[in-house]
Amino acid sequence: MIGSVAVRRAKLLVLTLLATIAGLLLILAGQVIDAGPKAVSPAEAAAGAAAAAAAAESRLEARTQLTPEPKPEMRLEELGEFSATAYGPPWDEMNGSGQTATGHLLNGPDCVVAVDPDLIKLGSRLRIEPNPAPNFCRYYRALDTGGAIDARRIDFYDWRGRTSQYAWGVRPVTVWLLGH
Repeated sequence: MIGSVAVRRAKLLVLTLLATIAGLLLILAGQVIDAGPKAVSPAEAAAGAAAAAAAAESRLEARTQLTPEPKPEMRLEELGEFSATAYGPPWDEMNGSGQTATGHLLNGPDCVVAVDPDLIKLGSRLRIEPNPAPNFCRYYRALDTGGAIDARRIDFYDWRGRTSQYAWGVRPVTVWLLGH
């Protein structure tokens, strides 16, 4: 995960630098970029490119904040094999209301699992492999419970809908507790 985040940030940095260089070259050349009905000066083009790069960096930062990498001093304690299912919207009597047992609102991409609180403390951070969103979630937060969630069964929150939830089905997974 660290490598993939670093690669994305490096790519974003390169794109930002290229946009800045292109804007500076246009300024030096004194050209005007035709943007359709309104002409845009090179300075405006450079400012727009910088704003777009900043917005992209902000979106990248927001995404990576969902499942930050653990600190090097943290350790993983293997809890073993569990049976895993998936739940999420559309919300109904079977799948809940979109608010977890801890009060967290589930309304979009999030890395949350329902657990048996007698086995895994609510609020715990977990690493679970495999999982239904491996390119998005590497670490999960145990923020929910459920009537069918007991002992060695967990339920992944999957925001992508029924098709994705049913495609996951019931699978064996390995769970690690992220500790200090």
